[in-house]
Amino acid sequence: AMNQKQNLVSEETDVCLSPFERFWDAYGKKEKRKACEKKWKSKKLDSMIDRILADIANRDENHWKWRIENGLRKYKPGPEPYLNGELWNDDIEHYDKTQNFMFTNREKNLQDGFDDLRNHYAKKENPIEGEIDDPGER
Repeated sequence: AMNQKQNLVSEETDVCLSPFERFWDAYGKKEKRKACEKKWKSKKLDSMIDRILADIANRDENHWKWRIENGLRKYKPGPEPYLNGELWNDDIEHYDKTQNFMFTNREKNLQDGFDDLRNHYAKKENPIEGEIDDPGER
């Protein structure tokens, strides 16, 4: 019986946070709270909270723009556009389909990517002598 009681207590402290509060905490980017609360109420999103929290976690982990790599995140919309656009219904894009070069090898850090690009173009272009210093000559 003791165990059940403890479970109840921990669940209760969870329930103290309104669904909006839980969204606000989970989303991470804190801007335009008032507008977001209004939008949340008008869309009656309380019943969607579990789906929305799961989506935020999934996007943070798997969407190429949201994912943090080498300490950088490419782009995460603010919470208001997320709610306005009901982005939890959008597909998760695992990589940028327009940028095959940068995303084919996730392990490469950005610096490597830029070095490769620079070397690639230095070899390819046959620049007028002296115009681009050849990385090979450093």
